[in-house]
Amino acid sequence: MIVDELNAFQPAMLGGYPTILELLIDEQKCGRLRINPVIIMTGGEYLSNHLRERLSEVFQCYVQTLLVLYNA
Repeated sequence: MIVDELNAFQPAMLGGYPTILELLIDEQKCGRLRINPVIIMTGGEYLSNHLRERLSEVFQCYVQTLLVLYNA
């Protein structure tokens, strides 16, 4: 399970789509996930202020949105 792997790895930076990172909030709150990232990097989807605040509160770290624009 990803939670077990994250617990074993103890990442300093956690990154992913906001909707996927949101799934980890309850895992951390319930104590199944026990990580302390320094920063969370989101990208690929819209990150609402509400979700940014929840991620920051639960993981006690800064939440950054990565926006990359490509000109084809």
